[in-house]
Amino acid sequence: MVTSLPKSKNLNWNEIRTLFRGEWVELFDLDWDWDKPFPKSARVRHHASDRDEVVSMIRKDGEIRDAVIMYLDAARSAIALSESRAAL
Repeated sequence: MVTSLPKSKNLNWNEIRTLFRGEWVELFDLDWDWDKPFPKSARVRHHASDRDEVVSMIRKDGEIRDAVIMYLDAARSAIALSESRAAL
């Protein structure tokens, strides 16, 4: 499923992880203790099961400063910050 949520509400990490498990997400408006591997809360702008689709949506809608792209799997999250910036 591919959708854009430009006016999404701020979600806590458990909500993000539950709602978007198995998907790539673009997160912005982050509340993140950078000593932790995931944010306390954020807003989801784009999400899709395929990373290239998320990157394509970002290109179409324009970058947001300080946004990150993450993959949410069942066990953990892989942060793709440096890769996501290079892909854009």
